[in-house]
Amino acid sequence: MASTNIQVFSGDVETPRFTAENATVTQQLTVDDTLRITGGSSDPANFVDVSFQKEVGPYYLNGSKLQASDKQQDDRFGYSVAISEDGSTAIVGSIFEDATSGNGGAAYIFTLSGTTWSEQQKITGTQVFSGGSGVRFGHSVSISDDGNTVLVGSPGDGAGGGYAGAAHIFTRSGTTWSEQQKIQALDRSTSDEFGYSVSISKDSLTAIVGAPFEDVGSTATSHGSAYIFTRSGTTWSQQQKIQSTDIQQGDQFGQSVAINGDGNTVIVGVEREDTGGTSAGAAYIFTRSGTTWSQQQKIQASDKQQGDLYGHSVSISDDGNTAIVGANLEDFVSSGGGPDAGSAYVYTRSGTTWSQQTKLLASDRQQGDQFGISVAISGDGNKAIVGSSREDQYGTDAGAAYIYNRSGTTWSQQQKISASDRQVSDQFGMSVAISGNSITVIVGAAFEDTGGTSAGAAYTMAIPVYPRLYLTGGIRTANGSLLSFTGQHICFPEGPVERGLVVSANRNKFMNLNGPLSTGLSAIKSSESLPIVSLSNVMNDTNIFGVVDSVESASLLRTQRVGGTVIENKKESGDNRVIVNSLGEGAMWVVNTNGNISSGDYITTSNINGYGHKQDDDILHSYTVAKITMDCDFNPQELPIQVIKKDENGNNVLDKYGRLQWEDTDNTQKVYRIKYLKVDGNETDQANAVCTAAYVGCTYHCG
Repeated sequence: MASTNIQVFSGDVETPRFTAENATVTQQLTVDDTLRITGGSSDPANFVDVSFQKEVGPYYLNGSKLQASDKQQDDRFGYSVAISEDGSTAIVGSIFEDATSGNGGAAYIFTLSGTTWSEQQKITGTQVFSGGSGVRFGHSVSISDDGNTVLVGSPGDGAGGGYAGAAHIFTRSGTTWSEQQKIQALDRSTSDEFGYSVSISKDSLTAIVGAPFEDVGSTATSHGSAYIFTRSGTTWSQQQKIQSTDIQQGDQFGQSVAINGDGNTVIVGVEREDTGGTSAGAAYIFTRSGTTWSQQQKIQASDKQQGDLYGHSVSISDDGNTAIVGANLEDFVSSGGGPDAGSAYVYTRSGTTWSQQTKLLASDRQQGDQFGISVAISGDGNKAIVGSSREDQYGTDAGAAYIYNRSGTTWSQQQKISASDRQVSDQFGMSVAISGNSITVIVGAAFEDTGGTSAGAAYTMAIPVYPRLYLTGGIRTANGSLLSFTGQHICFPEGPVERGLVVSANRNKFMNLNGPLSTGLSAIKSSESLPIVSLSNVMNDTNIFGVVDSVESASLLRTQRVGGTVIENKKESGDNRVIVNSLGEGAMWVVNTNGNISSGDYITTSNINGYGHKQDDDILHSYTVAKITMDCDFNPQELPIQVIKKDENGNNVLDKYGRLQWEDTDNTQKVYRIKYLKVDGNETDQANAVCTAAYVGCTYHCG
């Protein structure tokens, strides 16, 4: 940006409060008073209410590819991902990383500086090896709003029994992460896999951990459960264990979990729930009152079918009123998807009742894509991302993710995204997350191979942010040239005039607008020749100049807005002008001295001061003022006032052609204004009137 001179004023604009010569603004400039910029123009310009703000583009662009600094074959980096509210801190799980033990797992914290992501720290936690498939630290991850607290699940942790599971809370001080606490279920048991899913509230005071293989009693297996933990100071404690009211063996309650911003609403996915058919799936909403959690509602797909695995993934908005549920093996054959194409469902809450708002499908869905294997929703609930890890457009199981936007109650696919270096079997979309502000998404590709077979990767993409200069009050230019142009003129009136009345150039006299005031010869120029005008008072007046649009006040400052620029000029006391329209569309006063007028009739002048009436013929004459664009019988009907038709959510209801519609209200008004006149044009009552005047729409044809 070129440098210039900047002055900030308050109160008396002649005395700057702040001056900066040859100043350069590179990022943000916010001014609470008047900003004057000089240099490069003949006149200083005052900017009122100026600020540089951020404006986001509509689409996510490829950003960075994240990989572990110590990446190795089969680490499965990208198996889980999470990102902070502002998109500046991310965590990526790497479940089979071997630093602590075989398949012990790890998680990696990345931070964003400018446009560059860098690894801040690798974390592993205090692990107890169970053997076999390992601790799998990083199987699930979640991050607080400010990015300073993370929750990591390790469902294979052996403390309390093989694969009893655990979760780990880490906090950041400066740039260093340390383990705050390792948490486990109070009733932990072998093979519960506590930590299979995790989620932490925005303020990092409440967390939920899923244990989908937890058993009820000694005989029933894999009912599943979820556990709520709360923090007091730096200590976490279990608040409650929750299960669905209709829980059954094999449901795997806790397969997926999510918690809202204030930590008072959670959603739990149960992909193996059978009431809609074997493994059709369900999800359950729980809410907290005080310290007690209770089930609010069980939700299922409106078209639930056997084997859909509805509930494989879940996410919920900050306010807890919008939720999304993935069903990655849903078939939807009737719409061209095919077996296991997958889908996702969006729900909204009104009061305490949840209802399905929409079903999301990929626009290019195909058999086996597993759309819905991962889902995430933005803080405001108006943007969602859905992973489709087996999508094949760029190679078998290369994977993709889809972005959706909500407008009102309608969801639409905004964008399909994939890795810039996509390859067969990468499974991009296995995990997804979106920042609370909707600007940044992160997508895991746990089988990506550049660091070794299935070493894994994650990809960040962001909506570009553009700086924009907003001028609330416009650009004010002192002593600039005022514009009087063809079709609209700024003239001096001789005698009183009103809006909508016809004026004539019948005085053979001119008065300039810009520069020192003058009349006569010096006021007749090629750039402006503005006649002094007066009300027309003869029929078929060939001296007509136009119709008055507005009348200036007695202020000593004349202003004119052209787009975002406001030109200000001091004016002589008493130099109060009228704005006269001679071309274009507008309105004017007409009288019934020559009968009723129909749309399309020409209007000429009457012998009532300033008023037009119907012209005798349909020829454009030198005395034609305008063409009327409505019917006028000088006896207007009383009709209902109309408003734009809207639905219950405040959205416009469009017709089949995509146009807005109007509907009647209980209030009424006349179709047009009328008044009653005496012969001299002054207003009177109906009983003493010699004619009736109406204010009608028209197109001007003067001159």
